[in-house]
Amino acid sequence: ALMVISEGLINQMRLDEAFGISMKLLAQNRSGMFDLIANQAAEHGDRSQSESLLQRYNKTLENHPNAARLIIGKAILLSRLGRNDEAISSIRKTVNTLSDPQESAASYLLLSKLLVSGGELEQALSIIKKQVQKQPENPQLRFEYARLLTSTDLEAAKEQLLILLEKQPDNPETVLSLALVCKELNESENMLYYLYRLIYMGRFTDTAHLQLGEHALKTGNIPEAVEHFKRVENGREYLTSLQFQLEILLDENQLALADELINRHQQRYPEREVQLLLLQAEVLQSHSYFNESIAILDKSIKRFPENPDFYYSRSLALEKTGRVDESEQDLRHMLTLTPDSPMAMNALGYLLLLHKGPTAEAEALLSNAIHRAPDDAAIMDSYAWLLYKQGKKEEALALLKEAFLLFPNHEIAAHLGEVLWVNGHHNHAKTIWQKGIEDKADSPIIKETLERLGASLK
Repeated sequence: ALMVISEGLINQMRLDEAFGISMKLLAQNRSGMFDLIANQAAEHGDRSQSESLLQRYNKTLENHPNAARLIIGKAILLSRLGRNDEAISSIRKTVNTLSDPQESAASYLLLSKLLVSGGELEQALSIIKKQVQKQPENPQLRFEYARLLTSTDLEAAKEQLLILLEKQPDNPETVLSLALVCKELNESENMLYYLYRLIYMGRFTDTAHLQLGEHALKTGNIPEAVEHFKRVENGREYLTSLQFQLEILLDENQLALADELINRHQQRYPEREVQLLLLQAEVLQSHSYFNESIAILDKSIKRFPENPDFYYSRSLALEKTGRVDESEQDLRHMLTLTPDSPMAMNALGYLLLLHKGPTAEAEALLSNAIHRAPDDAAIMDSYAWLLYKQGKKEEALALLKEAFLLFPNHEIAAHLGEVLWVNGHHNHAKTIWQKGIEDKADSPIIKETLERLGASLK
């Protein structure tokens, strides 16, 4: 009964009360639910809550140093607070001492997650592979092994998932994973089989319809694609499916129908009005309907004058139509609304850099942005471009390489390729530009770069 009560309290974020019940369970030589409490705090609580809980976990561990769920919970909280190395060290000290198979598996699964987040994929693979050999009937360990293998060996990942499916034929996570692995392996028939199996099971149906719609679109069956996209109703796939529908209409210059589609969804989901308006504006811009996008954003800003995203989106469209001064005004207003936002600093700083050169203000904005978000690829790209314009080519090159590793998109590829080209690394530049074109086939920035430099991909 205590476990059931504790689980209910955890779901309600009443974590102090749940902790108290877990202490009672611990006094009865039972495990408690310390790992679940920590996980809930890490995923849904604020930093101060995790810090407060960590103090309680450390104090409790003084009297119960071998309590596995406490140690796992402590590691989760440490990770949430950005202390990943301490979390890994905490788990490593304990994991080999655990005799309970479930607690051992839970510890190794967390260790794998922590190692991967720290860039140690090979270590995680080696550890989980050994645990699968020790506990071949544990589905969580085998699923984690399959998940890790998707980064290195898709065929091996598929083999592990098939073993799981044989033991648990109705497990929706396994079926979905198989569908996605088969997609990456270009095994269309197998992918379709698993996706329709999910629909038959009534599980992950939004994901299944989105994937089926994308496949139909890829094979040129537009009506079938639209039917699948229409069946996506909720979850994170909803906006993606709607975006596909808008793009299909705009590809055929059906602006009125695109408007009607958004209006229907606004009536159906009034709480999503802001998301829908932003999506419409973005898709219009991606199809070069800049003035139409500006018109929608003008109305949106009148309705939501404090929303910075509308100003940012409008600034992009204004710049594309040559109204750079107005674009700058929007970005300055966005920065006023979000003065501590590195994204706002970066947007304004980069616009100034492009149109006014490496001015003191551009440098100040971009320096502040990268100081606040040093691992953001877009901000790294902007700051590297500033360095390049200041003549610091080697520093720019190093930073662009880092940014491209983090996020190999066409815009970063254009900049990295240019710096390589002017430094005489022509073949390397062509390789990078080609990768950028794989990201966006009709990349305007790569096209402009090639023309300006008199370069080609041949």
